[in-house]
Amino acid sequence: MRSFLWREAHTCLPTRSGLIQKGVPCSDTCVHCDVLAETQTHLFFVYPKVVVCWELMQLDTIIHDFLPTSYDFSTLLFNLFNRLTTEQQSMASMVLWSLWKNSNSKLWENSDSAPTFIVQSAKDSLNEWRYMQHHKNQGQQVHHTVQWTKPPPPFFKCNVDCALFNNNSTAGYGICIRNSTSQFIADMSNFSHYSLMPVEAKAWGLLEAIKFGVAKDMSSVIFESDCKVIVDIVNSSHFPQNELGDILSDCKDL
Repeated sequence: MRSFLWREAHTCLPTRSGLIQKGVPCSDTCVHCDVLAETQTHLFFVYPKVVVCWELMQLDTIIHDFLPTSYDFSTLLFNLFNRLTTEQQSMASMVLWSLWKNSNSKLWENSDSAPTFIVQSAKDSLNEWRYMQHHKNQGQQVHHTVQWTKPPPPFFKCNVDCALFNNNSTAGYGICIRNSTSQFIADMSNFSHYSLMPVEAKAWGLLEAIKFGVAKDMSSVIFESDCKVIVDIVNSSHFPQNELGDILSDCKDL
């Protein structure tokens, strides 16, 4: 996020107008409206859908006040942030990032999201990051060698892990089940074109592992994951109010 904001403040994001200034032959019209020039000011503050996003954030009035008096994008950005509280700055940063990702999706995948989805995605990303920071800062973890241990009879043990590929647009998981004598019982791997946060991918992998165990008619299974945050949430009674919480709630129900 800091890297993105730095590039944005220095007006060096590859907008179409910016590319033309660098000598790249391309159209300068906005990828969304295909009428006005695609500058950073237009892309983040002027395009009608963007205006709706800032209305949902209740920041449209402040932006409207600064637009006529800001002679360039950097001035507009800093004038805006100087008027916001710390909490508003965090959310505005996430919305700007979400808007940029939406523009890239429109350009490369012809996929365009509604303003409500763009804003909600920004809120979810910020909430998940804060949730991770809270758990990470609860205490220093002791580094030690981890060895696989047998489950007690009559239990099976299911190990599951997940990885992200292609700029987090594809998620893959691997599942392996052994019995109490370490004997291999079953395994499975698969992938899907989901755009997930890393912690959401771990949760999705766990959900698929539980479904796999149910399909094998196994009733006594220990599921083992290397993601402590996921394990702690599943074993608690509180679930985050976002996509991560929805996935882990399904895990708990199964």
